[in-house]
Amino acid sequence: MMTKIKEGYKETEIGIIPEDWKVVNFGEVSKVSQGLQIAISKRFKEDGENRLPYITIQFINKPNEKNNQYFVENANTTVICKPDDVLMTRTGNTGIVVTNQLGVFHNNFFKIDFNRELIDKNFLVYYLNSIRKLVLSYAGASTIPDLNHGSFYKIPLVLPEIEEQKHIAEILSRTDEHIEKLDKTIEDYELLEKGMMQKLLTEGMRHTEFKDSEIGRIPKDWEVVRLEKVSNIIAGQSPSSDSYNKEAEGLPFYQGKTDFGDLYPTRTVWCSSPKKVAEEGDILISVRAPVGDVNICQEPSCIGRGLGAIRVNDSMDNMFVYYYIQQHQRQLNRVAQGSTFLAINTGDLKGFIIAKPSVDEQREIGRIIYNIDENISKLKNTKLDYETLKGVLADKLLTGKVRVI
Repeated sequence: MMTKIKEGYKETEIGIIPEDWKVVNFGEVSKVSQGLQIAISKRFKEDGENRLPYITIQFINKPNEKNNQYFVENANTTVICKPDDVLMTRTGNTGIVVTNQLGVFHNNFFKIDFNRELIDKNFLVYYLNSIRKLVLSYAGASTIPDLNHGSFYKIPLVLPEIEEQKHIAEILSRTDEHIEKLDKTIEDYELLEKGMMQKLLTEGMRHTEFKDSEIGRIPKDWEVVRLEKVSNIIAGQSPSSDSYNKEAEGLPFYQGKTDFGDLYPTRTVWCSSPKKVAEEGDILISVRAPVGDVNICQEPSCIGRGLGAIRVNDSMDNMFVYYYIQQHQRQLNRVAQGSTFLAINTGDLKGFIIAKPSVDEQREIGRIIYNIDENISKLKNTKLDYETLKGVLADKLLTGKVRVI
């Protein structure tokens, strides 16, 4: 049965679009050029006269890491990109779109020299991001995708009038601005949490007298104990694979760090015949690489051999212990052993040394840090909502399902 096309729309090779929109191939409205492969021996680590940043995918992903920061001297203008240019990765991680950069771009990038009378730059960026799967299909079916010039030129591009393109890009950019602000707020809260953990887990609340201990300088009335003195430690054990299921039969089953969220684990698999069970409020800890990551168990759950469970006694607050282990994860990494992958055992956990304030102070410290965690979690959820909204808007605006003019 044929789909009835709404009045004012037409069927094209890329779907139904408004009648007044065009479909062209990139070869009709653009030219591309490849960047430059620079040997590491010819790259500079410091900026200087006639030097520009070297734009690589590693630099784009993690621009603040020193190992990704290089400069190129006296580069030819054909391999220099400016902030108003659009780059796209052509091989490997094909289809990543980059703009607002000044530098010398790597051979893995195309620079797209497009007809600016017909195409708005920001619209082009959003459009390319929206068709990444299509771009990959033009890059071949090999293990490492490789988009050549000819294949790029065959990729279709929808073209509303340029004023409509600008309106579409403006709407999507407002959503991006909200997401960027949320990213900055999340980063600020994470820095606050890091600082508060460092202070509260070593100095406590309102103390004026301190003492030296085997874990460093701590309040005078704090104790230092081994984890085995204040908790019961349960080693995980994998049940029979026959009892695994995704129909929610039995208990949630957590096997390792891959099941962890920011604070609580995510249920994806259940177990009908558990061997080792963690209870609500237990601290789940990864005992295989990566060692020492922690989550809080929300309900009775089966734990596999990649996890342990720490069940504190009445002298300890579980959230205080959770944050303390999180803050001192490096100590567990130092005792981890293994030739194939690092791991810790029950004995290592039992011998883990921990500070022991009064239980009331522990609860106060745990509550303060948890409240920051809650704010971070809410902000991340809000960010996810905006990202979902952006995806919906992009689908509707870039296909003309919703018109803005």
